[in-house]
Amino acid sequence: MRRRKEVHDLSEEEWGKFAAAVNKLKSTAATDKLSKWDYIRYVHLQQHKENHHSEEFLPWHRRFMLDAETMIQEAAFDNGEDAASSCAVVLPYWNWALEQGDAEDSEVWTKYGSINPKTIDPGDAYDWWNGAMGVDDDEVQAAVAATGSQMTNDLYMQPYWNGKDLERHLIEDRGYPASRVPHYSRSNFSYDNVDRFAPCVKDGAFGSETSNSAFGTPGHGYSQAEVDFFYLEADPNGNRDRRFDVFRRNSCIRRAGSATMFIPMNWIEVEHALLHDDGWTGNSNAKAMIEQLLHDPVHGSIGGNGGQMTTFVSPYDPIFFTHHGFLDYVWDYWQQEQRDKGRVESDDTMVVRKLQNSVEARFNKDKFKQNPAWTERFRANLVADSNAIEDDDAATTTHQEVACVEYVHEHRLPKPCDVEDQEKIRTCIAAVQAADQLNAVRRITNYRSSPSGGVCKHFDANGRCTQFEQLQPIDVCDELNSGIQAMRTSWLNGMGIDLEEITKTNDEDHAALEAVDALFGPTLGETDEHGNPWDQCDQTLCFSRQKLFDVCAELGVVH
Repeated sequence: MRRRKEVHDLSEEEWGKFAAAVNKLKSTAATDKLSKWDYIRYVHLQQHKENHHSEEFLPWHRRFMLDAETMIQEAAFDNGEDAASSCAVVLPYWNWALEQGDAEDSEVWTKYGSINPKTIDPGDAYDWWNGAMGVDDDEVQAAVAATGSQMTNDLYMQPYWNGKDLERHLIEDRGYPASRVPHYSRSNFSYDNVDRFAPCVKDGAFGSETSNSAFGTPGHGYSQAEVDFFYLEADPNGNRDRRFDVFRRNSCIRRAGSATMFIPMNWIEVEHALLHDDGWTGNSNAKAMIEQLLHDPVHGSIGGNGGQMTTFVSPYDPIFFTHHGFLDYVWDYWQQEQRDKGRVESDDTMVVRKLQNSVEARFNKDKFKQNPAWTERFRANLVADSNAIEDDDAATTTHQEVACVEYVHEHRLPKPCDVEDQEKIRTCIAAVQAADQLNAVRRITNYRSSPSGGVCKHFDANGRCTQFEQLQPIDVCDELNSGIQAMRTSWLNGMGIDLEEITKTNDEDHAALEAVDALFGPTLGETDEHGNPWDQCDQTLCFSRQKLFDVCAELGVVH
């Protein structure tokens, strides 16, 4: 039994063993150049076309996480844990829906490192300007001295080059084709001035300046072959996305997350939508809702511009597995509810095409050398039930192994909330859900001052912003706020999705979120019944605890 806990519920000992195992994988060679942890994200990269925006999304990632988890357990054993202890080291998940209103200040970042470190390594900056911009060190230093700018977007936008910004200079004076010139202006998803070459995460268990961390070794970043592979897959026409050049320099985790992390729904809304939104009925619809509504914008919020979480090598950042663990938990929750109601489709009808049978298959050096694209297939029904995932080991011929994954539901509330409320809230949510009254717990309004800059609402065919919106204070509890779409677009843009598809996806998702919003009544507003602003706990949860307790009391639930 693999009992996956919400990340806030891990003891210090449990977290320490998990972090040590991840760092062990990062420091253990799989080939001459790449570690076992490197291979995990390489598998995801190799299969990115099959495992996103397709029927394969949920079952593929369930298998992927199971195999990555097995490797982590083996690493824990290699670290000296006995068999029982190493098997207890599992992937934690993060229910970010319980922190919708303040996710960027979650305690999760204490463990995994800053969502946006902001401090740029000067070496990274020069690498960026040299590789992405085609400008040598002397010219950059002269521009910095003349303009008083930093080596970020501010410098890029200065009219230093013959009275022009760098983009116009490269096109008009140096003859670069527009498709080859990076367009990294402040209008393109920028929430602060430190973007486009995401800074290294220096703190947390996997920080480049943390003792015992295996991440952040200079000269051990992605290989040239991998960078070229990503360019080719992301843009077969050759319009290379040069922001990935800097990944070659250093093996650190990179993030440039948004100053306000936009979360698409609070937990009350997620639960109620799973049960009552007709748009979630059936495997295909549930997959689309989970991937597009819940998956995409959170990737964009964490990775930002130039971070691994906004690319197909996102599993390189360990925070990936807390996000996808939550998505798998939501899928498991949905599956159980559908089975209870007799409405679930046969999972035999959904076949996962051209997927490797396990991450471990990628570590077979002989097969990998023979064919780096080596894959196997499996039917989705083999992983459909998280309590009975086929996990057969080819080395054993007398029996077949089955893995059982259980998600522990007892979440500790986010840090602004009183510990005393935890059991009461959990009991009440369960009671209100059983009585089918979750829609009575309407969200609150929580306006936050917008970060600097704004969001791009529309791009042209070359990825340039043609419609920029300066953000006003945003109601972060509103699933229809403009930040959600911006973060989703950031992820899709990072994936190399074309403009037409991005627009189509955004329109579909906005309509789906409107349907979720329609399941509830009007917002409770910015103040409670006494005219007082909601306290920090309610602002984080994005619903009123007192309203939840009132509904609970009406149902006769006694605490």
